Amino acid sequence: MSGDSQILSALSCLVLLAASLSSPVLGQVSGADSGEVVADDPSEPTTDSPETPETPNPLFLAVNELLDAGFQKGPVEASILEAIYNRQRAKLGGESSLLDYAYSIVLRKNFQATEGAAKLQEAASASEPVLLAREELIRQQIEKGKYSSAITELEGLAEAIRSIPHDSPQFAQAMKSAYWTGIAIDFLQNSLGNASISAEAQLLEARLSENLKDRYSLYFRSGLGDAALTRRSLLAAIEKTKSAIVESPKPKSLRKQKKRANKSPSSKSNSKRNSTSSGTSPQTMSLTSMPKSPRCRNSTPPLWKPKIPFRPTSF
Repeated sequence: MSGDSQILSALSCLVLLAASLSSPVLGQVSGADSGEVVADDPSEPTTDSPETPETPNPLFLAVNELLDAGFQKGPVEASILEAIYNRQRAKLGGESSLLDYAYSIVLRKNFQATEGAAKLQEAASASEPVLLAREELIRQQIEKGKYSSAITELEGLAEAIRSIPHDSPQFAQAMKSAYWTGIAIDFLQNSLGNASISAEAQLLEARLSENLKDRYSLYFRSGLGDAALTRRSLLAAIEKTKSAIVESPKPKSLRKQKKRANKSPSSKSNSKRNSTSSGTSPQTMSLTSMPKSPRCRNSTPPLWKPKIPFRPTSF
């Protein structure tokens, strides 16, 4: 996947995560969903009361303002982005791993790769790590060929997923991360052709299958299965294309081009040159045997005629 597509994918996931964190009830399992009967609260009024507008969550506002400032048509100066980041961080009252992750995306988009990598590391190693930041670090390690480090980080990501309870606002993102973990492990196990890395990934798959429970285990197994299905489909398509290329006859256009090449004057001149190189000297050749130019069918060259400039007739 390209850098721009990765940034856009991370951006969309980040906005959804910020929206879920801004609503404490999002991601929780209600009593109706769990099959429980919820009784009416007698203290609540029976008449419909006018709804009061909800105040936006400060974290959601901070992330949105930083993203709006960083995603412009042209590059944004680093000093402007840093000022907005510091102002929003002060409004939140201190450190925020989600804001750090948003800042890393904005820096990468505006050609500040080194600073963006540092903020990404901070977001991934925080006390409340952003799962998306950990996924991005693992993806970068795989691209650099650091497969053993990626396997170690994948196990750490699985531990972070398992520690998130089902009533947490990050529960929805944790299930997606479990699915992504399955895809990454299948890639390391079956797509590299490295026996040692494949063995490590296979052992990690066995450990995570035991450690991840309930929905996390379901999403993890789904990621493994979907990745294997996609790989088999791609291999089947490749083999089908290879067999079609080998068995298909040459197109008529190629056969016609080959016949024209055999009848062209250049091929005849080449045959004459081959005859001269075989022992016939140029002095023994007659004028009638010389190849004629395709532009002039006569043996004598045409006379040169000067071009007369056009002169308008005077009336």
